Amino acid sequence: MSKIKNLIAIIFFSLFIPYSMVAQIWFDIGLNAGLGTGFITQNEFYQVNQVNFIPKLNTTYSGKIGVNFNDHHSLVLDLGLNNRNFSIDQNEVPGMELTETFRMDFGFSGFRFSPLYRHTNEGAFIEIGPEFAKVSSQYVNDINPSSNLVFFENYTRGVFGFGGYIFGNERVTLVMGFRVMYDLTELRTFYGKQISFPFNNYSEILNPSRLSALEFQINFELNVSLGFLYRNNCGIRTLMFKW
Repeated sequence: MSKIKNLIAIIFFSLFIPYSMVAQIWFDIGLNAGLGTGFITQNEFYQVNQVNFIPKLNTTYSGKIGVNFNDHHSLVLDLGLNNRNFSIDQNEVPGMELTETFRMDFGFSGFRFSPLYRHTNEGAFIEIGPEFAKVSSQYVNDINPSSNLVFFENYTRGVFGFGGYIFGNERVTLVMGFRVMYDLTELRTFYGKQISFPFNNYSEILNPSRLSALEFQINFELNVSLGFLYRNNCGIRTLMFKW
């Protein structure tokens, strides 16, 4: 029954898609690389004096498929790898001298998928959408190392970006953009929350709020268009592949 309902919904939606928009669809493919850093937004992190945040480098690499409905509206399907890293200086850790500082490093890597809406106007664009990520590896360098314990789980975050086309032609373009990403879900597993990570070295800080981060990233994107192959005599861009 649900399959029939889904089929009816698809047919109904298709009837209202303007033919002029469908007839102009074209695709592009590309490679994306990004560099940036993230900042922990956990409330307790800014309410205690024992910890200080140290920015670290985050990287991402991905492949991209663009579904362009016209010159202005497109859907970007971005699939790749994320590497997120954090570092915290801890002071007044029980068992250490008051003047000593311990640096805790932690992070995780994995696959990500970002379906983004992109609006382009005169060579500049804005984009917005979600990012779905699966954590495949992690590390935590703590005073008391823990092996085979899972601290981080799959997460979802929101993405907002803007940028522009640096140079290129109808076939190949280089794009530079800036993205802001914020975690919408808890980064820690049940175990991570149970031990009050990353405040697990302080017995007086219990049940801290959701662990999340705000990340800023510069992206470079190299695109190859599968639709714009030539211009007609009037100078208007023409599509060789049309639907």
